[in-house]
Amino acid sequence: MKNSNIAYFFGGQIIYTCLTSTYSIVLSLYMQNGFFAMAVISEVGNGKNTIFWTDRWLLGQSFEQSLPHLFRAVAVRARKKTVHAALTDGSWISDIKGALTLQVLVEYLQLWELLSSIQLQPEVEDKHIRQFSASGQYTTKYAYEALFIGSIECKPWERI
Repeated sequence: MKNSNIAYFFGGQIIYTCLTSTYSIVLSLYMQNGFFAMAVISEVGNGKNTIFWTDRWLLGQSFEQSLPHLFRAVAVRARKKTVHAALTDGSWISDIKGALTLQVLVEYLQLWELLSSIQLQPEVEDKHIRQFSASGQYTTKYAYEALFIGSIECKPWERI
């Protein structure tokens, strides 16, 4: 099979990848996680399949985006906690380990206010909704195809 070069534009950088087959693509874990975070919004039911600190489940943003100072004060290990685990007995509060600056305290109070109205629904599963489709269904096929959105085919040998 003929090799083809494709340029990807992510985060202000152009990354060139050489594809040797239809199914092999080399992308960093950062790019994959960044794409998933951008493309999927979660609707919380029981909170067992949604990550509290990093998923986009409250107001359509992750806490890393909406409360950056507070997010940086959260212990790295705690960032993997589910919504269910974090809201049970308010255990999300004990995740905050960093310096309690004025910005962190303000964002803490904002989050406290937002969470005061959240009620988990034990009988309802969490839903992860794909933003870029009419159906909202998330599939592996979609994730693979979406990696090529905005890609530019590059043939550097033709420039010589």
